[in-house]
Amino acid sequence: MEKVFIFDLDGTLLDSKNGILFSLEVVLKKNSPEYLPFLNDSIIGPPINGMLENFIKDASLISKLAQQYRVHYDSIGFLDTKLYHGVKDGLYQLQNSLLYVSTNKPEKVALKILKYLKINSLFDKIICIDSESFSNKVEIVDSIISGLNNTNIIVIGDSQDDYNSAKKNNCKFVFCDWGYGEIDKDKKDFKTVYSASELFNYLSTR
Repeated sequence: MEKVFIFDLDGTLLDSKNGILFSLEVVLKKNSPEYLPFLNDSIIGPPINGMLENFIKDASLISKLAQQYRVHYDSIGFLDTKLYHGVKDGLYQLQNSLLYVSTNKPEKVALKILKYLKINSLFDKIICIDSESFSNKVEIVDSIISGLNNTNIIVIGDSQDDYNSAKKNNCKFVFCDWGYGEIDKDKKDFKTVYSASELFNYLSTR
C-alpha cells in the first residue's frame, strides 16, 4: 500500500512569516497605520481576509487592504519565503510516497513560491483554497483522498484547521510545533514533532 502524505505550507514546510508580514506592513502603512501594532505571527494561517479580520471589522477596508496585499505579496513579498531547515532533503526522502499540498494560499502564488524554492516537482498534486473554490481545508483534503484507494493517509500541519481537515476525513494527523498555528494539545489522537528532521524521520517509518 502506497503511503500518502498531505502537507500544509505556511508554518509547516514554508517559513513565510517575513514575506507575509512585510506585505501587510506595506499596505497598512499606506492605508491604515493605526493597525500596525496588530501585526504578529499569531495572525498567519488563514487566507488574507481571515488574517485581517483578526483586528479589523470594516469589511470594505478589509477588501481594499486584501486586494493591495495580494498585488504586493504576489510580486515582492513572496520572495522572502524560505524552507524550514531539513524540508527539501526530507521531501526527497519520501519520493516513494504520494505527496500532496493542501493550502489556504491562492494557487497562483503557491505555485510561484514552490517553483521559486525548487520543490514544486516533488509533489504529485498541489491543491489550493481557490483551485476549485473550496470553502476550507476539510474540503481540500476530501478532494484529495476521494480519488485514492488508500487508508494509510497522514495530514501534516501546524493548526487546528489542519487537524480538523484530517480528523473529519478519517486521516491521521501530525502537528508541527514550530509553526504559526495553535492546537488543543490535550487531545491524544495525533503525533507532535518539533523539527523537520523529526517529522521526516517519523513519516519515513510509517
